[in-house]
Amino acid sequence: MKIYYKALFLLLSFSIPAFSESNKPYALLESVNENEGTGISSSYLIRKGAGKKSIIQGLALDNKSRKIYALTTVGNPPMSTVNVFGYEAKKIIVANGFSLPSELLGHQGIAVEPGSPYLITSAGVKYDQYGLYIVRFKFSNNSLPSDIKAIRVFDDSFSEKSITSPAISSDGKYLVVYGRKNNENIIRVFNLNKTKLTTSKDISNENISQWKLPLNFIDKDYPLQALASDGKFVYILSGGANKLKKRIGIYTLDGSNVENYYDISLGKNESESIGEEGRWEPEGLTVDSERNEILIMFAMGDKGKRIVKLFRAKIDYN
Repeated sequence: MKIYYKALFLLLSFSIPAFSESNKPYALLESVNENEGTGISSSYLIRKGAGKKSIIQGLALDNKSRKIYALTTVGNPPMSTVNVFGYEAKKIIVANGFSLPSELLGHQGIAVEPGSPYLITSAGVKYDQYGLYIVRFKFSNNSLPSDIKAIRVFDDSFSEKSITSPAISSDGKYLVVYGRKNNENIIRVFNLNKTKLTTSKDISNENISQWKLPLNFIDKDYPLQALASDGKFVYILSGGANKLKKRIGIYTLDGSNVENYYDISLGKNESESIGEEGRWEPEGLTVDSERNEILIMFAMGDKGKRIVKLFRAKIDYN
């Protein structure tokens, strides 16, 4: 497998430092800088509804309908809303729908069941043990989530106050979730051909694999931000709203570490020219199986004026 990162910037063009690499029996990741107008451009996402000025906290592409769903958290106590976009590789992508905010939807992570209106997020603060659950619901434009099911993915030995950050593989076959146990960061994978998510139930003993992430991959400076999968590999994004370069780890479904990139700087220079804060935070990750790309989302700009930008990573499985 070869992976090539192609970052094209809408406002600036600058050199991107090469990524550091380790443990790469299959993959090669290469930093490429091209002038605007060639190759595949990056994109801005323009939100609507209650979350139009807030940071997007999760991203999922439906590879059948070619829609992007984006999760945004608003208010106190926190509630979450979903924007939907028709996905095209163009400079500006404007939402064409949004849900109303709900306390039942969690702060981070969103997944889509391909070709359906059903989405999955982490559980909201309305649930006492939200760190043990995901929430499945039906998305409807300008409406509250409906047909809501709370599904337990971890037992009581895991932290109740973690965030499960769910992802469904682009082929719709696997569910990937995150949990914490004894200060360790745990990934679980479920086979959706065997485990169905249509009812509220406990599936915490139905995972097909579970593994620990390295202690230094996720910490106070590098919080977990997103999970994604193409049905072959699990991609894990970490990094904070700081100036430190971001990280992506790639694993097989059973937890074998394929490759780590600890030197990701997509959007860093541009973020320093937007607003006073210079915010630069990775917030989303999803796989485009039609184009063989990973979409990496960053939040930039000052509070109340956040912009959201996608960068595309080309995947070559040959």
